[in-house]
Amino acid sequence: MVTHIHSDFMSDASRHRCAEKYWEALWNRLAENAQLGAGWRHPWLAKPFHDGNPVFSAVCESTAQAVQIIQHQPTSNELELTWWLDEFGEPGLDPVIRQLVISCALSGEAAAQAYELMWSWVTKGKVEPTSG
Repeated sequence: MVTHIHSDFMSDASRHRCAEKYWEALWNRLAENAQLGAGWRHPWLAKPFHDGNPVFSAVCESTAQAVQIIQHQPTSNELELTWWLDEFGEPGLDPVIRQLVISCALSGEAAAQAYELMWSWVTKGKVEPTSG
């Protein structure tokens, strides 16, 4: 059983902003700990609908890497997190950006796993999730 954080983020714009700030703080901690410097910038993708897709995004053009967090409302009291690697951009027309996409219902446990996934992605260029 997990305790969800900002599970009401879809109820209004101010609650959505609280969820965005949570992810920004998590990213800022990761960026400081990994000593990412100025190469990464956020936000990257637009958030016109405030629907959690994305709730957070960051990109580093020099390494052609990105992170996209999709937050959804919880559907259970269990950990809800999935991730995949994707590409953004049209080969031959745009620079292709490799992105780590994490979709979850925000909880402390999901945030911890997301942090580990992002850490591996930004420091190693690949995802090596830990078990747990």
